[in-house]
Amino acid sequence: MKKENAVIFGVTGVVVAAVLIGGGIYMKTERDRNLNADTASTAADSNRAEEVQKAVFLAEDSGLWYLGDLEHGNIYVTHTPSDTLYDENGNAIDPSEIKKGDFLQVEGDGIMLNSYPGQYPGISRIMRISGGTEADAEKFDEELSRILPEKDPSEIPFLNLCYTQPNAQVTAMATQGGYTWSYVDEDGNGQNVVADSAFILEWTELSDLHTANDEGKTDLELVFSEEPDSVTAERWPAEDRGQNFGNGYPEGESVSVEHAESWSIPGAEAGYIYEVDAVFENGTVSYGFEVKK
Repeated sequence: MKKENAVIFGVTGVVVAAVLIGGGIYMKTERDRNLNADTASTAADSNRAEEVQKAVFLAEDSGLWYLGDLEHGNIYVTHTPSDTLYDENGNAIDPSEIKKGDFLQVEGDGIMLNSYPGQYPGISRIMRISGGTEADAEKFDEELSRILPEKDPSEIPFLNLCYTQPNAQVTAMATQGGYTWSYVDEDGNGQNVVADSAFILEWTELSDLHTANDEGKTDLELVFSEEPDSVTAERWPAEDRGQNFGNGYPEGESVSVEHAESWSIPGAEAGYIYEVDAVFENGTVSYGFEVKK
């Protein structure tokens, strides 16, 4: 079974150091492997005053905003804001109203995760301020092109799972399973790829999500690197993983998947293994993860 992993906000099982904004030296790696799985942001001290900085909006991709730090000249990323974005007059606005080159006042806990590009999950408020043109954003274009290269048509879309823990937003990479994928290569030839996968309860690798609450439930936002046409999901009790399925595989329980501004699974429950199947223009891909307390 072929598996490919991409990353967002840290690396599973590794404690990520935090540094103040503008500090730290960031190791340069490929974009899809420098944004990874299941590491919560470091919580700021409750008595610490929020820090304010000025940034320019560069781009949005797969549920992330790419911002240029106008003081230090580097690029960092954060989740696309939902209810923390305001215009010059303090009125709440939709992220779609922000354009490349807009100047932003960014307020937050001042803690940047040590990665490349820098990751700033502790933002509490973003306000559009006067000034700013595309020319201000173009100063970052060369670096941004290395972080967001042109998509390879043979690349299989990945799935990030975004959810909230106390004092932190977490993004984890779902484990990729089997897929079918068709594309046209650089020579103009059509290619068809099929990668089979074992039954999900037999997967040796599976991403873990920790709800960190008494209810053991969490709302999951499904952020795909490429927008799918449709998404379905099923789940199985985690205790069934690794059992002998000689008499046939157990049937999964259908899970509700909602689609408004993004795809989501409301109330994903601890103690279950989930499989998500997504249909794209070029094929279908399955993903899996386990929800734990």
